[in-house]
Amino acid sequence: MLKSIFVATLFFNLLATASAVANPLTLFIEQCLQYQPSLEQDNLAQDNFLSFQPVEQQAIEFEKRTLALNNINDRIQYYRPFVKDSLNRQALLWCQLHLADELYALAKAPKTQFLIDELPHLLSPYNQLGKRLVAIKQSQWELIEKSKLHTAQASVNQALSQRQFIMQFNQQDCVLTNTLNEEPINTNIDIRLAKYLIHQPIEQCRKQAWLAYQIRAKDKQASPLALIHHIQKQHSSLQDYDNTAQAQLSVHGLTPQLLAQFLAKQT
Repeated sequence: MLKSIFVATLFFNLLATASAVANPLTLFIEQCLQYQPSLEQDNLAQDNFLSFQPVEQQAIEFEKRTLALNNINDRIQYYRPFVKDSLNRQALLWCQLHLADELYALAKAPKTQFLIDELPHLLSPYNQLGKRLVAIKQSQWELIEKSKLHTAQASVNQALSQRQFIMQFNQQDCVLTNTLNEEPINTNIDIRLAKYLIHQPIEQCRKQAWLAYQIRAKDKQASPLALIHHIQKQHSSLQDYDNTAQAQLSVHGLTPQLLAQFLAKQT
């Protein structure tokens, strides 16, 4: 975690140097990279803290000391749609990675485990906090596995981000001969496909074009997608779930059966 914070801090220094005038985003990123929740009481050792305060009071103190983590995460989601340049997007990514490191450390902290053990035996709302802490801890990945997962996901995103594709049709009927083909060729496949779907009157041609777009870069995605599936399945198994769907839905108190019932009612 220290290494990632160090790298992120160096990156932010470059960002701050490049920006002559401070703005809310750069100030926020600096605050984010410096954030580190403290679960220790200021003047007491941890064992004393656990001994002399009621569990309810410890839960309240825990929420107070970790409230900033949720606030920072909300601000990341707020800034994300407005950030256009690559430098600031990279800075937000470092901020998010740092926040993930802090959440991982928080989930592994002795204080968190103590509350997980004690809060379920109390009345609401303390037992609800206990359930939430259990869910957070179960959702955490070991650093090595998380690194493998993120690397595979980045490979998929990289393959999908490629825009240099050519639209070719086996059926001559699907080739547009109107003004669409007379326009300057746009190398962005997303834009070209959107224009094609708008101007193409034949439903079957639109369907074929859309399916071809969905399976673009299939060969490049096959290996990382298989790795993602394997890692997620393994992680779900360690949590005593039969599959990834059960594990992910359980965070929201749902099951695959409940989701299927909901979808059936919507169609």
